[in-house]
Amino acid sequence: MKSLSKAERDAASVYLGNLNTVEFDLTLPVTGAMGSKITWKSSDPRYLTEMGRVHRPPFGTGARDILLEAMFDDGAQVCSRSWTVHILEAKNDIRIRTVIAPEQAYVCGTLVCLPSALPVETEEGDVRMQDVIWDAGALRTYKEVGPLCETGHIAGTEVPVRLQIQVIQPQETAPVSAPVLQAVPLSDVRLSEGTPFYEAAARMQTYLLSQDVDRLLYSFRTAAGLDTCGASPMIGWDSPQCLLRGHTTGHYLSAIALAYASTGDVRLRDRAVYLVQALAECQDAFSGKEGFHAGFLSAYSEEQFDLLEQMVRYPKIWAPYYTLHKILSGLLDAYEWVDLPLALEVAKRLGLWTFDRLIRLTPDQRKRMWSLYIAGEYGGMNEALARLYLLTRDERYLTAARLFDNDKLLIPLHAGIDALSGMHANQHIPQMIGADKLYEATGETCYETAAKRFWQAAVEHHAYAIGGVGEGEMFRQADWIYRSVGEKTAESCASYNMLKLTMALYLRQAEPLYMEYYERTLFNHILAAGEKSASGRTTYFMPLRGGFRKTFEDENSCCHGTGMESPFRFGVMIYSRTGDTVRVEQWIDSTLQPEGLEICTEWMEDRLRLHVRFTKEFRKTLLVRVPDAPYQIFHGPFAAGESIIAERSLAVSFEPAPDDMDLGVLKYGPYILAALSDETEPLCIPLEKLQKEKGCLVWSDGRYTLIPLAEVTDAPYHVYLRVKGA
Repeated sequence: MKSLSKAERDAASVYLGNLNTVEFDLTLPVTGAMGSKITWKSSDPRYLTEMGRVHRPPFGTGARDILLEAMFDDGAQVCSRSWTVHILEAKNDIRIRTVIAPEQAYVCGTLVCLPSALPVETEEGDVRMQDVIWDAGALRTYKEVGPLCETGHIAGTEVPVRLQIQVIQPQETAPVSAPVLQAVPLSDVRLSEGTPFYEAAARMQTYLLSQDVDRLLYSFRTAAGLDTCGASPMIGWDSPQCLLRGHTTGHYLSAIALAYASTGDVRLRDRAVYLVQALAECQDAFSGKEGFHAGFLSAYSEEQFDLLEQMVRYPKIWAPYYTLHKILSGLLDAYEWVDLPLALEVAKRLGLWTFDRLIRLTPDQRKRMWSLYIAGEYGGMNEALARLYLLTRDERYLTAARLFDNDKLLIPLHAGIDALSGMHANQHIPQMIGADKLYEATGETCYETAAKRFWQAAVEHHAYAIGGVGEGEMFRQADWIYRSVGEKTAESCASYNMLKLTMALYLRQAEPLYMEYYERTLFNHILAAGEKSASGRTTYFMPLRGGFRKTFEDENSCCHGTGMESPFRFGVMIYSRTGDTVRVEQWIDSTLQPEGLEICTEWMEDRLRLHVRFTKEFRKTLLVRVPDAPYQIFHGPFAAGESIIAERSLAVSFEPAPDDMDLGVLKYGPYILAALSDETEPLCIPLEKLQKEKGCLVWSDGRYTLIPLAEVTDAPYHVYLRVKGA
């Protein structure tokens, strides 16, 4: 029998203790008993470092299984050994000062579910949501009208909860208020060549046309048991090993549909037709397989949905309804923008599968599902299902949309409480887009109120100067802006969704404040997030602490998916219409084709000029948005060939951070300026020395060059600065 080497004997002798319930650091030897050199590797250093340091996942995010590998080298032979380390989530160590329990109203005689979570104020002054365990369970049917009190405690603690309840008679629903403005279809708008927005869209269009559509279908066809047509599997988050596979295909379908509407390029339409037909074939194949229910469509089996209903946490499952939302949205976009009836039929069947799946669960089960970190993330399923209802008037889709109501978000918003701190930003922003769409479908003002209050809290208390929100994907404490900037600030997906929410709210109310935020985020985050090549790569995060660089990724992440769509949404809010009035909302060179309206910007010494030219007779009234000023109004008629001019004044201005008035950003027109430097400490810019270096958008104080963040490519930069003379 062959004797073991020293390395093999050392590997066999290492004992790390009970790895099934790890709460404390591990002792990882670097030398074996026989003298072997030992090196360690962790599959996720966030929770277990290669030195054995354990960082338990935050309470509520679930335990983690980490693969720990060791290499043993005795100088003559190398061998390896691995262990699975189960790290428990941290205990709930929150220090609660007060439980905030807003009074709830429930209709007499109906089955209701008590809130799964309530806001609390901590000893540190933070307000965040905490799960609640009710003494008599969560489900109730109240038989008599009047006041009641329910009791329970905060999960993971002994902190008591008392909730006042009013049992009421059924109320009539108010009619939906009509939107003040109408969106302009993408097919009516064309971006002007040579501008940053046109070039970004053109680069992404080239990328979309370079992609192998069969590759995007690989995992769908594999899961459905169909031939993969010789395609290679996807990479990154869409690889066959990744539990989120399929989401990129949905984003791609949306992107080519939007791009077709924005450009009229029939090559994009052909791809959409092929992709929808292939997805329909996959859906048919799934319906004929054992273990699958009619209408199901995904790039994997129904297992993740089964496990979610058993409250299995991330990363054992990864947001199955989030992936489903991308597929459903892609189908609806293909129907809306490419006029493909088959896309709507596939979407309808998928929507009914969702209805059938969720309607059999209890309200308490669904609410606990949606509260799960990542695993319960569902994107904008409520929005997509409400869209289906508005297209078909089938009440089952509306019912399904309501089944995604999430207490952790809606309870505090209904009470006017900002409890966003600690929430995953992009898990919750799309839910508010869905809330707004549900108001459109039902007229229930609770949804509209929630969407408006969410926007106000996010923009006024959680947004960075570029419009982005979140640090490490999470909302931080209200008004902690500079204190939370770092390398992983402002997830691109979050800004993509904030713009969608902003547009929906603006069209209904026409409040200029919405368009001010829209401009800021569009020019300084979305435009800044794409690589200046046809690589299709985009930023996941936008670093805002000094000395970091943008990192462009193509691993089919969530932000790569929204990054494919964003350039073809540039045109959605350049213009709006109402009655006999056309409004110019964004100063972006473009043409509004039906009205024969051409706009072109010109940078002057102290102002930005907007030239508006009419290529056909224009008999309407034209309004031009001017930031921080009333709309400029021009009354028609205008003859073909006539032109008018609108202006906005220009000056470099300093905007301080709310949590450090000595630090802030420099803004010039619609742009936030970035100072190019690899220094890590905040730069000090003397405002009186700042001069234009060349053109209108490059500045210098004699030491540092400042350019719009959107123009920064691979250089390190600073956005938040100390400014003398501000």
